[in-house]
Amino acid sequence: MTDIAVIAHIAEPDIRWITIVLDRHATTWALLRPVLGDDLPSPDTVRGVICIGGPQSANAPDPVLGAEQEFLSTAVGNELPVMGICLGSQLLARALGGSVYPCPDGPEYGYIDITATGADATLTPGTRAHLAFHGETFDVPPGAIPLAASRRFLQAYRMGTALGIQFHPEMSPAGVRAAATHDAARIRAAGIDPKELVAESERRADTAFRLLDDLVSRWLGNEVWPSTSRNRHTSTRR
Repeated sequence: MTDIAVIAHIAEPDIRWITIVLDRHATTWALLRPVLGDDLPSPDTVRGVICIGGPQSANAPDPVLGAEQEFLSTAVGNELPVMGICLGSQLLARALGGSVYPCPDGPEYGYIDITATGADATLTPGTRAHLAFHGETFDVPPGAIPLAASRRFLQAYRMGTALGIQFHPEMSPAGVRAAATHDAARIRAAGIDPKELVAESERRADTAFRLLDDLVSRWLGNEVWPSTSRNRHTSTRR
C-alpha cells in the first residue's frame, strides 16, 4: 500500500517541498498525473491524498478532471484524508457540492496576508503571508467549515476528512519561477512584476518552507498517522 497519492496536473509539478516532509515522516508516496494518462488508485489502496494545483479550470468539461472529482468524492465518503491545494481545492469543492467561478475583479496573485481562524488543528491560527496564484475561486460545499481567508477570498475549508486550501503553501522558488515564466503576461496584467515575484519567493523561501512543513506535518499527525509513532513534529532544513 502507498501511503499518499500526490495528484498533479502538469508534467513537471513542484512537489519537492511536499515530498521532503513526507520522506521525513517515513511516509511513502506516489506521483500521479491523470492528465498524462496515469490511473487513479482505488481509495482503499492509499492512506491519504494530496491533490495539487494546475492551469486547468475545475469547471472545464474534461473527462479526466471529472474522474478526479468522482475519485475525491469517493475518497472523502470513505473517510480518507484528502488535502486539495489551489486547483485541487476547487476540484474538491465541486466534488463535495460547492461551486467554482472566476475571481470577481480579477485573479489573486502574489504574497498576501491570510488569516486562519484556529477552527482546525491542521492550520495554525493567525495571519501569515502566503503565495496566491489563482484566477478562479470557490464557495464552500454545504456543511463545510471556513478556516482561513484573505482580504478578498475564502482560502481554506474543512468538510469531514477533506481539507481545501486555495493558496499555495507548497510552491518553492523553482515552482514560482516556472509559473512566472509560463504566466508572465497574466501576472503583469495583475500589476505584478514576474521577476520581482520570483525574487520575493527566494527571500521568503525559508519561512515558506517552515509553514509548509508545519502544515503537512500536522495533517499527517492528526489525520494520516493519528496516535502512532509517526506523529512527530520536528524542523527540517530545506
